[in-house]
Amino acid sequence: MLQDSVFKQEIKEQETIVTEYVYECFKDIRFVHHLKVIPSTSFSSARKPSITTAAESTQHNLDEVIIHSPSVAPSIVRNQSVSLSAVRPTMDQDIKIGDVLSVTKDGTQSLRKDETSRWKVADDCWYVYVQKIYPLRDGKSTYDVIWLYRPSDTSCAKMKYPYPKELFMSDNCTCLRNRIAADEILGIVPVQWYGQPSEADQGYFIRQTYLQNDRFVTLDEQHKICEHLRGQPNTSLSKLEPVYPVGSTILVPAPYKSKHGLEPFEIDSYVAEGVKQITVLRRLLRRQEFDKSGEKNELIYTDEFEKVPTHKIQRTCLVRFYKESDVSNQTIPVPYNRKGNGIAFYITTRLVEKNGKKILKPIGATIPKSLIQGFDPLDPPARNVLNGLDLFCGGGNFGRGLEEGGAVRNRWAVDIDKNAIHTYNANLDESDPTKLFFGSVNDILAQAMRGNPKNSDLIPLPGEVDFISAGSPCQGFSSLNNEPNNEKGLRNQSLIASVAAYVDFYRPKYGILENVLSIAKKGRGRDEDVMSQLICAIVGMGYQVQLSVLDAWSFGSPQSRGRLFETFAAPGLKPMEHPELSHSHPPNALSRGLGKLANGQAFGVRRSGPTPFEWVTLEESMSDLPALRDGATYQCIPFPGHVMVGTLTEQLRRRIESIPTHPRGMNFYKAWNEGRGPMTPKELDQFPPFHKKDGTMRGKFSACPRAPVMLYEL
Repeated sequence: MLQDSVFKQEIKEQETIVTEYVYECFKDIRFVHHLKVIPSTSFSSARKPSITTAAESTQHNLDEVIIHSPSVAPSIVRNQSVSLSAVRPTMDQDIKIGDVLSVTKDGTQSLRKDETSRWKVADDCWYVYVQKIYPLRDGKSTYDVIWLYRPSDTSCAKMKYPYPKELFMSDNCTCLRNRIAADEILGIVPVQWYGQPSEADQGYFIRQTYLQNDRFVTLDEQHKICEHLRGQPNTSLSKLEPVYPVGSTILVPAPYKSKHGLEPFEIDSYVAEGVKQITVLRRLLRRQEFDKSGEKNELIYTDEFEKVPTHKIQRTCLVRFYKESDVSNQTIPVPYNRKGNGIAFYITTRLVEKNGKKILKPIGATIPKSLIQGFDPLDPPARNVLNGLDLFCGGGNFGRGLEEGGAVRNRWAVDIDKNAIHTYNANLDESDPTKLFFGSVNDILAQAMRGNPKNSDLIPLPGEVDFISAGSPCQGFSSLNNEPNNEKGLRNQSLIASVAAYVDFYRPKYGILENVLSIAKKGRGRDEDVMSQLICAIVGMGYQVQLSVLDAWSFGSPQSRGRLFETFAAPGLKPMEHPELSHSHPPNALSRGLGKLANGQAFGVRRSGPTPFEWVTLEESMSDLPALRDGATYQCIPFPGHVMVGTLTEQLRRRIESIPTHPRGMNFYKAWNEGRGPMTPKELDQFPPFHKKDGTMRGKFSACPRAPVMLYEL
């Protein structure tokens, strides 16, 4: 049964509800006629006050950061070149470290190229930040600089960015290429560091840095010095700093023969050998390598040690001790019971030597104290858990996975599908249930923006939502949809703007959005790329954004399903990072990117590298399921829940086999086509004749001489 308070909400809003800001961002997209704006005057009084600028927020208590929302829609310059008022230096000595310069465009700079669009004409110059000056004997100097990017140089690509006077720091420097020469400099350019859109009338402003062709982060002073000029690390033996505390569990490339890319160890100590820092590691042996039993992520605690250079440590992993009874009773909690997902391992035994033979001994109560165990999922939730709003929640799998990570508790969820809401409700914690809104995302947002006149506790107030997760319907973007741009598909696509409107209205601390990879355009369609327009909208609000291409096989699922994930964090907060891959790619996996920058380089690239587990085959994933034989129902097997509810007759099998499966979209109606389809006469004879309403018979299938020819043509 559904919660007493969960009843179907009346659908009043037939269009996609958005804020003024979001409408301005998306009004030139093909689905604009499905958008409906609720003016800011309807909800501005309900806003929680903004705190400070992005620069000040980094010093503020991060638990209270709420970033500023534009009170009105942004002024967007269309198809214009925005020039900076540069001051031409009278002497080379006028230029100082920290200045922003305008410089001539240089076609030889492979990492800087220009690209025009409906929203931007060709640049008349480029902009750089001076980080080092090299005086020359002739009185002139050369300069090591960091390139400043316009929005079109980032993953915003060819789409419309709301603030054309915003620039972004980058990690693209001239240290490994030609420095900027004095005769390339056009002028010194004033900019507003840590500026805000409200200051755009004073000139250009910089508040974020674009890193690694991939992510936007809050501007930090250290971004003003590239990695090449940050100085060499102190190699004094007395000052060698450990990378991770002693007792940490980490992954390193196997120092011995192994079929896995990375192996787990415990850090025992650090030592110095000459000027090199060496880490002494305790080996955590995989149980399956010892006696072929146990799960893939079960380890054995040993007294075997290895030495590796400290720089070879790849990353941390999670390890906890459990009793063997926990394994047999299946009481090991998530994520340690997921066979390696989340890079989580468990230990129940240790390796000891008895009578010259190595055997396993249960850990029992003698848990080694040196090892720093991973977090305990059974501990009470942390006090600073994020209050989540789960949009398009479906049956709850996405939201449940986020909650199992321990940082989020979904307080509200919304979906329009009855079966989805029923499933979500069936798995709720009765002591602290999620408030379920059984209705449209447009109605809940419209009511919230109008001040929640019915005072419903199913609708959160601004300031209450810390985290937004959304997996908006993908049918409008799916490559399997033959008509994604019909009215139904466009309405579906427009819900991406709804997600942006939720973010704009609630201004959460964090969020994550998911959709199919085909939402992004790498070639044709880049001038109307919904994903890049969403990036423009979210980054324009001041959020830090990370794009990730995540594949199911990279996390232990035996399928090739890939999805786009866009995570965001308020300015000053620690941004979410790309999830670490637990499983390798299968053989011949191709590279994949979400789009390309103006210079032709890809962004949002599928990641690869060594992993602690191999990819899972379908055979492995199904190995513990009972044999179904032919699936007939009248069998005496101990798993009746796994058999089919009925069997196919021989006649029905022949009929199904006679319907072509190619080209894509083929069905029975097209294959039959009044006897003129691609079916052969023999295949047509499998079906009974059809009768029209006037009683006459149609479909005398034997008379179809063109059928074999048509089948060949297809």
